Amino acid sequence: MKTITLVRHGESEANAGLPSHDPALIPLTANGIAQAGHWARAMDWQPPRVFSSYYQRAQHTAAPCAARWQLPIETIENLHEFVTLPPAEVAGTTNLARKPLIDAYWARAEPAHCTGPGAESFLDFAGRVDQVRAQLEALPDRSVVFGHGMWLAMLVWRCMGFPVDSTRAMQAFRAFQLGLPMPNCCSYALHGSDGHWAIRFAAVLPRALPTPGEQAVQIQ
Repeated sequence: MKTITLVRHGESEANAGLPSHDPALIPLTANGIAQAGHWARAMDWQPPRVFSSYYQRAQHTAAPCAARWQLPIETIENLHEFVTLPPAEVAGTTNLARKPLIDAYWARAEPAHCTGPGAESFLDFAGRVDQVRAQLEALPDRSVVFGHGMWLAMLVWRCMGFPVDSTRAMQAFRAFQLGLPMPNCCSYALHGSDGHWAIRFAAVLPRALPTPGEQAVQIQ
């Protein structure tokens, strides 16, 4: 039996409504930096290893935790966030400006559809998450993994055994993802072994964020 803690990054400039360019280089806001520091200071265990996606906002959220325990930040391939739109086509826009394009993408709900260069299909995204899910068993107990909201939602979805290969499945995932509590710097704890996991919304959160829930969902 082991526990792996998965943490969403702190508030980014895109989350705060500011324009963004390269998805990998979106920085944290001052509030996001404070959230990351709060999370690290509130930890009541020492992790053996600290992992992150290669995206800047995840790396910078991981930094206070890694510094506190004098550990390097290890990058996990395929842990980065879902890229639904071609970055070059929406560079310099805000979340609000991109919303009609995002809504149209999800309304179309074609799992194999890719919107353009630098984007990926829903199936490709789910495949990346599945690859990392298969690696979780090899991580040391009590490790911490810093990542992204939609990625974490897909991990829960796939661990519960739900499909991703149809319009209906894609629409169902979107509804699930939008309803899943995922504030900045929240965390989910995976407990289990042999590929069988229980997951709990078990964040150490800044006071402005909601209290973690107590009900676990059994998944495999």
